[in-house]
Amino acid sequence: MIEDGALEGRKLLIIPNTGVTITSARAIGALKKWVRNGGTLLCFGDGCLAYTFGRDGFLRADPTAGGLRKPGRRETAVGLGKTVWIPEPIRPHDAETAGAALTAMVGLRDELGLTPAAQVVGTEEINLIDCGPDAFSGKRIFALDCMTQMFCGERGAFFSYDKSYTLRFGAPLDGEAEILGLNDAEIRCEGAEVRHDRESMIFVIEAKMPCEVKVTFGKPA
Repeated sequence: MIEDGALEGRKLLIIPNTGVTITSARAIGALKKWVRNGGTLLCFGDGCLAYTFGRDGFLRADPTAGGLRKPGRRETAVGLGKTVWIPEPIRPHDAETAGAALTAMVGLRDELGLTPAAQVVGTEEINLIDCGPDAFSGKRIFALDCMTQMFCGERGAFFSYDKSYTLRFGAPLDGEAEILGLNDAEIRCEGAEVRHDRESMIFVIEAKMPCEVKVTFGKPA
């Protein structure tokens, strides 16, 4: 996608790295051009963009990510743009690195004056994920992650209960959307229609963007 110009018109790219990132030399070249023209790149950990492969198929180590990074420095100016490198990768289930990542992302969002096109308003308890348009229906698909804890075995999962959340879908989003998620509680919606299979816990919210949708999760079954 990066090689094909997917960054055109965008201001911020976040690579939420948890280990080592391997990418193509062509993608690194496209990233450098985009940053030089004013883009901001946010990466996590020394392994992010640390290896590239070219047309010959050989893997090469590059701790500078093609000149996008100066090791030991958090920020590097590149032309009209910059790169920001957080020293620690994001570790799954690690509140400290996840919190640092969120702080960095929100800080750059505010610095660049960006407003999320799709968001859960005023809270970080649940996550709204844009999965892109469905190839068959043309609807925009979102995943609403309202799981608070996950366990192996009989304990299973715990979800958000007895709470209401506002989902906001603004410009440039337009058209029909489906928001999918899991919850074993009763679900009510204002501003959209909801279908909920209590046995499988799957719910589907159908909305027409741009819009605001209030989702209320009741008590668990």
